[in-house]
Amino acid sequence: MLFVGNFRYLPKEDYIIQLWCGGYDYWISDLLRKGYRTIFSNSDAWYLDCGFGAWIYSGQGNDNNWCSPFKSWKTVYMNSPRNLVAGQGLLWREVSNLVLGGEAAMWSEQVDEQAVESRVWPRLSALGERLWSDPPPTQTWQDAERRFIQHRHRIVQRGVRADAVQPEFCRLHDGWCFMPVKKTSFGTGGDMGGEWREQPLDDADTEARSLRKASSGYSLSYVTMMTLVLLGLMAVACRRRICALINLLKMSRR
Repeated sequence: MLFVGNFRYLPKEDYIIQLWCGGYDYWISDLLRKGYRTIFSNSDAWYLDCGFGAWIYSGQGNDNNWCSPFKSWKTVYMNSPRNLVAGQGLLWREVSNLVLGGEAAMWSEQVDEQAVESRVWPRLSALGERLWSDPPPTQTWQDAERRFIQHRHRIVQRGVRADAVQPEFCRLHDGWCFMPVKKTSFGTGGDMGGEWREQPLDDADTEARSLRKASSGYSLSYVTMMTLVLLGLMAVACRRRICALINLLKMSRR
């Protein structure tokens, strides 16, 4: 383990420091100010072995491993080295040459060759988009969710044992699965009362709106068609009785 005070003994030309600390740890700014090249693997977002039971447990306290909770693909996606650097008071244009990239960590205390594939996929796909394209702060995981769900389906079809993210229903009914947003007198969210409202689809979800309308229209058409078919079958099956009833009515009028 390296301590901040020991960095002066490491030649910057020979060493690259991989960051295992939290994303807001002051080590990050200290290293970058001193000119060290870095690779981000901050434990609060890119440790993929977090969120499981403790593999050594005394029976006291929570039965969770040390870096819990679980780091979902949303957490992985939103962890931006650029934003972390800015949060440390540094200008990205001045230190970006010192940030060589990032790497997710999958420590093997609680995973083996039977489970590792589902532990890392599809979360590594979220890491890939973050590092390769580095979406701007205005683009959140909500903007990537539909693509992410479809991408997970594709890699499963190619033989990757990727962990499930949502029920299959959500992939087949694009835009139907979302968490309602709670409105309060203080804005959205919180526990101060208020009422629930559906989270509206944004302008990019026209296709999902069309799918809902089309599905609703198809359902009504299907019900109408089946009703007519059943009435027709009943008419055919009961035609003799209907004819006899008509004849009786005619005779009674005479």
